[in-house]
Amino acid sequence: MISLDWKERLQKDVDDFYSRKLKEHDYDLGIIYNAYPSRIDNKVPKEVVEFVANNLASKLAKTAENHVQFYDYLWNEKGEDGKIAFACIMSKVAKKKPDFFLNYLKEILMKISDSKHITLLIDKGIYPAIKKNPSAYLEYVCSLLKTNNETFAKGVVKLILKLLKTNPELISPVYKKMEGAWLHANPLTVKINIQFMKMLGVIDKKFYLSVYQNYKLSREPIFAEILSNAIVFYDETIDCMVTNWAASGNVKLKKAGIAGKKIINRLKKN
Repeated sequence: MISLDWKERLQKDVDDFYSRKLKEHDYDLGIIYNAYPSRIDNKVPKEVVEFVANNLASKLAKTAENHVQFYDYLWNEKGEDGKIAFACIMSKVAKKKPDFFLNYLKEILMKISDSKHITLLIDKGIYPAIKKNPSAYLEYVCSLLKTNNETFAKGVVKLILKLLKTNPELISPVYKKMEGAWLHANPLTVKINIQFMKMLGVIDKKFYLSVYQNYKLSREPIFAEILSNAIVFYDETIDCMVTNWAASGNVKLKKAGIAGKKIINRLKKN
């Protein structure tokens, strides 16, 4: 816990940084939090970095889009503390200027592959900016799935499911957007749609089962691959569906059906 004396000192240093150093393009925010004497594993406590960044973010909010060079510096040049500070700032400024910062964050996310950093930016930057009105940003969120970065794509699916938990009215439109990519799905699209369907089965069992009901007579191998590998509980309709696929003369359809049959048999025993 930061003492009152240190909070006051850090706040004064933040004020000076904002009013003087930022204008001079002196972006080394670390000079503020590195003055803090205590260390945890030889590192400045995370709460101190966050305190400094949150206070600065409040000052930046009105003209936040004018300081992209500073944000780039934090993210690219200041190590883990810089990334923490960056995320804290984004969590505040992106809510004020969502159209600008959502695109800015998208550009950064498309270039990184570290799952921890992807989660950090999605949770601290994107989610706070869209959670009050997610329907307005549905196209944006789904556009994030157009990537070859599997780690990023899976992080986006988790974001989508997080939104659906608190906004169930979005389940149908989001599903339709996901389903629209099934027929010509590449291997990554198959993976993220399997992940999506599995999590949908946890959020809305009734809707999830309606999807299987709709596809029970399908003979399209790619549909069978997605649905067979996304089974999360036993259901008689699903059992009959994968049994039929497993008996198919089509090699790909048969393979998907056998995979689904193994899952359904295991779930039936439990």
